[in-house]
Order: sequence, then structure tokens, then C-alpha cells
Amino acid sequence: MDFKIYVKDVNEDNRQEKFEKAATELSKAMDLPITIRHREKEGESFLYRAQEELVEKWIRYVGKILDAVYLGLCRYFDLPKVTTFRKAVNDNIDDLEPLKFKGKILFNPETGKPITRKQWKEIIAQIEKFLNRHLKDVEKKMILESEVLGRILNRMLKYNTREAIEALKLEELKYKNRKFETISDSIKKLRETFNLSDFDTQRLILAEDVLGEHITALTNNLKSGIKKVFTQGIRERKSKGKLVQDLFDRFGDINRDWRRIVEYEVNDNINNAFLAEEKANSAPDEKIYLQRLEVIDQGTCKHCEKINGKIVLLVDEPLLDEKIKDKYAEIAIWPGKSNIGRPSKEWWVAAGSQHPFCRGSWERVYPDLAEELGVEVG
Repeated sequence: MDFKIYVKDVNEDNRQEKFEKAATELSKAMDLPITIRHREKEGESFLYRAQEELVEKWIRYVGKILDAVYLGLCRYFDLPKVTTFRKAVNDNIDDLEPLKFKGKILFNPETGKPITRKQWKEIIAQIEKFLNRHLKDVEKKMILESEVLGRILNRMLKYNTREAIEALKLEELKYKNRKFETISDSIKKLRETFNLSDFDTQRLILAEDVLGEHITALTNNLKSGIKKVFTQGIRERKSKGKLVQDLFDRFGDINRDWRRIVEYEVNDNINNAFLAEEKANSAPDEKIYLQRLEVIDQGTCKHCEKINGKIVLLVDEPLLDEKIKDKYAEIAIWPGKSNIGRPSKEWWVAAGSQHPFCRGSWERVYPDLAEELGVEVG
């Protein structure tokens, strides 16, 4: 089956609308979901290649799981399908155990024939079983790996230039002759490699709990969203093409939400781990000054542009006001300091992620020593 689409009178002002309309018409003709949608702002640029690889690793992992659920539902209901949830299109889901249902429903929503409660219970039960199997301990592994990455980056910056570290892959990161994948294999190996305090251990547990709650909410939204798409489709007697478009959009929304979670939690924990490692290797009464590092390009938000290069003082306890009186720093940060719950107009300089899709980092600086030597920090 061949199609030709003619898009006329295209200019800079209408090209978005014109091509989206063309994609919609093509999807109707082929009875397939639209895969061109408004893209959410992808965020700022990563400072470290290893940081980007870790984020993308976990986005792809759950993307593959979502693909498997989506394909399973399409097979079960005999629906057309398309898979674009994963950024790395060359990955396949063959290494995942398939999501299987008993039998197969030749589904025709135009008839208005409802799905029985028994069938829904079977569908949801199989989805829950599949998700529980493949998402088990994901939060622990993600937090552990981001913790290790933050600490390794801190240690490597003591003996290497930042420029040399920025391009390193995850597999190339080493500390004490141990590779990243070896150290992040278990909490035991993390403790053997780094000096974790009781506070750090509790921080990891809390981070795991927060991420675990996000994952639970995500899976609940997925299950309820699937049922809503089908029940509305049957009630409104939507065509297969319209129903599968709604299903595809629902999975796309879940995948977008997961990307947001991974971006924030991984980068937030990398930064907090970096600060914890710096504190662990400093004298008890030593003042720790840090400089904020951001990649300035078209994706950088105004807040991060403003704080790029800013020198802050790392303190142990939270303060009522971040502003301090210090010779070299006007702002203090502390472990766990964040902008969660704060309106954007009142954002302060967070210890980890400044906002969703924030990818900035920290670097230890010595403004007191620089002053003595007569050199400029940064």
C-alpha cells in the first residue's frame, strides 16, 4: 500500500501545524497511532558523559518494559501497534520474558461489547506480575549506581582535570582499581570502597524509599490508565485506530513521567553523593567551598544560568535562610537542600538537582588559597 502526502505553502510560521496535520492524516489512512507529538523540553546538557549514560540506561530499561506491556496488550486485543517508547531504537525486548495472556481477544470496539470483569482481573493480574518481576529492586540499584558515580567523580577530580573526566564512559570509571560496575554491584562493595557514615546510609535508604514510591505510583497510573482507555473506547465505540492511538498516548505519557523521575532522582543523588564524599575526606573544622558548574547552551534555564560559577559554602545543618555572611560565599548549601515544594520565583541554590531535567554539578574550589596566591577561582 503506497501513500503520497503533499504539503503545500510551508513556511516558518506554519510548518509545525502543517506537518502535524499531515502526520495525522497518514495515521488515519494506515490506521496506526501518531508517533509525532509535541516534545517536552529535554533539559540542559550533561556535564559528564558517564552521568548521561547512567540516566539513559534506566530510561531505556523501563522503556523496554513499557514496550513489552504495550505489545502484549496489542497482541491480546488484536490491535495495530507501533513502538517508539525507547530512545535507543536498536535495543530489543527479546531479553525480557514476554507478557502473555491466556488466549486472545479479537477486539472490535465498534460493537460496544464490554470486556468482562473476569477478563479485566486476568489482564491486570498479568500486568502486575510482569511489572513486579522486572521492576523488583530497581530503586535500590538506581540509587546505588548514582551514589557510586557521584563519589567516583569526586575522587577522580582530585587527581585529574575536569576536561579529562567529562568524556569518560561509565565503563571507563575506576577507583582503587575497581570499575564502576564492580563497586555498584552491592551496598557491601560500596561500603568497602568508600567511607559511608550512618547519615549517608540513612540518606540512601530514604532516597530508595522516595524512588520506590514514584515507581509504585507509576505502575498504578499505568494499570488504571490502560483500563480507562479500553472502557472509554468501548463505551464511545471508538475505531481500532482511535483506541490504539489513545493507548499509545497513555504509554507515551507514562514513559515521559518516568524520564522525569529518572532525570531528577539520579542527578540529585549524584550531586548529594559528591558532597558527602567531599565532606568525608575533609577535616572536621575545614570550610568546604564549592562552585556550581552548568553547561550553558540553548537548553539552560535562567535559574541555572544565574547560579553557574557561583561559589557556595557547604554546611552540616539546614538553615532557615540560605544567605550567609562569609568572605567568599553568599549562599550556603547542605545535604538534602532542594527546591521541592518551592515556587520557581523562590528557588534557592539546591544541593542536588535544581529542578526536573537539571544536570548541573559541583566542583571543589579554594578561594582562600587562591587569594593568597593571587589567582582567580574558576
